[in-house]
Amino acid sequence: LHDYCDGEASALESGPTEEALEAMDDTVFNRWGKVRESDEAAIERTLDFLFWLKERPEDDLIVVTHSCWLCVAFNGAMQCDSEELQAWFDTAEIRSTLIEF
Repeated sequence: LHDYCDGEASALESGPTEEALEAMDDTVFNRWGKVRESDEAAIERTLDFLFWLKERPEDDLIVVTHSCWLCVAFNGAMQCDSEELQAWFDTAEIRSTLIEF
């Protein structure tokens, strides 16, 4: 993708085709091949991140992520009694929360 974003061509004008994107070697995205990540694996990945976050020395942190990850975090990985946090996050939505371990 970097060839399309180096200033020589607009990614919107001459971006890669869908086939080219699917053929790219992306070890994170293609880790599961043609099947989706299982719910259990998504929860495990979310918990790994949360425990990493717990070890950070900062008192206040900002996490920017995809709404799917937030759905897994607040509906599967953590005990959460807030319907607001369990609801789907809209694009660019901001919600503040306190996570206690």
